[in-house]
Amino acid sequence: MMTQNQLTAGQCGLSFFGCMSASISHEIKNSLAIINEHAGLLEDLALLSEKGVPINPDRLKTLSGSILRQVKRADAIIKNMNRFAHSIDEPIKSINLSDMLCFTAMLSTRLASMKGVTLKPPSGEIAIEIQTRPFFLENLIWICLKAIFNAQEKAWNLNLTVENRESHAAICFQLEDGSKTSAICRDILEESRPILDLLQAELQENTENHRIYLMLPKKMDAVGLCELID
Repeated sequence: MMTQNQLTAGQCGLSFFGCMSASISHEIKNSLAIINEHAGLLEDLALLSEKGVPINPDRLKTLSGSILRQVKRADAIIKNMNRFAHSIDEPIKSINLSDMLCFTAMLSTRLASMKGVTLKPPSGEIAIEIQTRPFFLENLIWICLKAIFNAQEKAWNLNLTVENRESHAAICFQLEDGSKTSAICRDILEESRPILDLLQAELQENTENHRIYLMLPKKMDAVGLCELID
């Protein structure tokens, strides 16, 4: 039987899945709108050609190039959507933390752009393997990013890094304004406490260095694994 904590985490997960699905579908719709617009222009050019109006080849190349770019963009978005959907397949698995952080940052790009934030994810060369619940870790990272975005009042860069500790791994969010660190942490905790418990994770702050840390176990303990069976 599921505990109340698991039910609450599940509700957070459903909300997260809905937000990501809406954001992804919006991005796909934007690409389709641009493709449709350019297809209309090509149709207009074809009609003009039928009337004997000469067509500039460069204009055709520009339009076709733009359509191809949007097709590639939509394909990349759908691949990310597919990967996101499959993150729920295995409740607990070993993942590359840096790769997971980069992927979740990519999913959050639209929200970041709306808030004037440029995300600076870690280098893909950093490899830290941890055992965790992938979908809920994505959810937790997104909650942290959302709280940080909402607290900022101007355009800036958000640096994201991963750090290797003895028994834990850490995700570091480098803030621009250290005075808001505690308030951001309170907002994160208010929304993510059930997920933090589920992941056996801990939120830490360093006001002096303007940093917020997500501390994650490299391997979930027996209690966390048994919760999945119960």
